[in-house]
Amino acid sequence: MKKNVCPQQLGTIFRELRLSKGMTLEEASKGIVSLPFLSKFERGEHEITSNKFIRLLSRLNISYREFELILGHLEGYSQTAFLQQLSTALVNNDLALLNQLYDDQKLLLKQYSDSRFEHNLIIISQYINLLNGLSFEPHKIKKITDYLYRVEEWGEYELVLFGNSLNFIPIEKMYNLSKIAINRSAMFSKSPKHVNELSIIMGNIIHTLIENEHFDGLNNLFIQAENLLSGTDSFAEINRINFYKGIYLLVQGNYDKGLSISQQAISILNQMRRPDLAREYKDFLGQYIER
Repeated sequence: MKKNVCPQQLGTIFRELRLSKGMTLEEASKGIVSLPFLSKFERGEHEITSNKFIRLLSRLNISYREFELILGHLEGYSQTAFLQQLSTALVNNDLALLNQLYDDQKLLLKQYSDSRFEHNLIIISQYINLLNGLSFEPHKIKKITDYLYRVEEWGEYELVLFGNSLNFIPIEKMYNLSKIAINRSAMFSKSPKHVNELSIIMGNIIHTLIENEHFDGLNNLFIQAENLLSGTDSFAEINRINFYKGIYLLVQGNYDKGLSISQQAISILNQMRRPDLAREYKDFLGQYIER
């Protein structure tokens, strides 16, 4: 299966192929999966095993090779390419590029009815609002959080979606979803890429919670993050978590120990020749010293 195709897209494409063959849900699913399961798969609410998916394609008289050719048509619309463009736009506060990305994703959503394009539109629109000094739109953000709550097993797509939506998700939902992210992506816990992605998200969540002085349950997040990073060589993320833990201890009254831990993290950044990041950490720490 091509790596840049999310599970939701498979269901959407399969539905289009089934309808093009004039086949009902009952006819396509009979003897392979239940009708309700196939319906949910087409709506992006269920994943499916490779064996059953190939059998469903066979029911439509479509070979796996033919299906790969169909997917090839979507190669130009990879999520990776989109995320790279989004990152460029955000780093440069490029409103024109954000608007162009919005128009592109809107056309793709109209053409393919794929939920990932809807998610992308929601993310882009919230960043456009942010740059224009406008409020976020809770009813749109809810579509993303509802999706994340619904998916039973999180893969790379769900982690990246969650990570890119952190700026807009309400604090309480962010905290709840952080626990769900760890539990529902456990099957990928041995993947270094997964651990790195999840640890970055955990660090961003902890930063946001501290910044908003939302300290309830924060200690549990530190424990989860430390367990996640235990035995890895993700030194930058380990150092980042230690820095935030120092601030947490500091504001909770363990001032000397917390200050020492955070200052040590800053010292490590200087040793790693990251003076820019060290200054950023120092400025953040300064907000909590002798408050």
